[in-house]
Amino acid sequence: MGKKICLEREDKIDESVYETLVFSLTKSGEAEVKGHIGNPTSIAIPPFDQEGRKVIGIKAMAFSHCSSLETISIPSSVEFIGENAFWACASLKSIEIPDSVTSIARCAFWWCESLESINIPNSVTSIGEFAFCGCSSLKEIKIPTSVISIDSVAFMGCTSLESIEISDSVTSIGPGAFTRCTSLKTIKMSSSVTSIGRETFAYCSSLKTIKIPDSVVSIDHGAFCSCPSLKSIKIPGSVTSIGRRSFSHCTSLESVEIPSSVTSIELLAFFDCPSLKSISVPDSVECIGRAAFMRCRSLEVVYCESPSKPSGWNEKWLWDSTPNVRWGCKNPEEKTGVRKTTI
Repeated sequence: MGKKICLEREDKIDESVYETLVFSLTKSGEAEVKGHIGNPTSIAIPPFDQEGRKVIGIKAMAFSHCSSLETISIPSSVEFIGENAFWACASLKSIEIPDSVTSIARCAFWWCESLESINIPNSVTSIGEFAFCGCSSLKEIKIPTSVISIDSVAFMGCTSLESIEISDSVTSIGPGAFTRCTSLKTIKMSSSVTSIGRETFAYCSSLKTIKIPDSVVSIDHGAFCSCPSLKSIKIPGSVTSIGRRSFSHCTSLESVEIPSSVTSIELLAFFDCPSLKSISVPDSVECIGRAAFMRCRSLEVVYCESPSKPSGWNEKWLWDSTPNVRWGCKNPEEKTGVRKTTI
């Protein structure tokens, strides 16, 4: 028999301990895992506590800094995993989340640096901010069709993550969600996402190509900043704005397709893209920010559909880049016989 301790307050049982687990009671009389005792290497959470009360959740900080924990079994009675529940469980290698769980809270698995695999069930609708941040051994993740949102920096610093498959159910990806995933090579994006948020894929140094879905309207500040392996990008006809620093420091970027839906290219959007040789700017672009093409040292020609520089273009939109600028180029055959023109 395991050791059982009951702590009473105002003649009601508020907390109990059984084996290595500490349970607390909800107002409705159900049990939640509140914490642990000692440094266990393996834990099996029971579906019911020793008094027969259903275990419905894992509370915030329940197993945080349990550095010896390698495996844990979660029963199908559990409906939620609280904030920082497994924070800094440095030895945890894998976890199976039951399909009763509907949300993975903020920082739930933050800094689980040995975590190699995790099964996110089709019941989860949201992944909280920092949820898997710093899980440096995680190699692959598949976001199920039940998930609607991925919050800020949810997978930041997952340096072993090589591929991501984001289901079409996802409509929102928070800022920095996959930033600094330095091994990331392939991404299957949701066709329901309307914006690529601030620094969502920034510093993904192994990313060579990405297909941006037609649902995307805006590419926000630094979305692909410092992706030095990215060689080409096709911006779909749904996008209306390219945010500041969106593609800055993409040092291997050779070609960009800007569609006629784009109306603004913001400050430093393509700053320090030294491999970019030519670019076509449609006449839909009303605004180009300062230094949008600064330090694009290989830029030889810019084809502009507008007959002359629009008033909304910053005087220093090219800054120190000195390409030939060809105005009034609306047809492919006009993009020949390049000559130097006034900027």
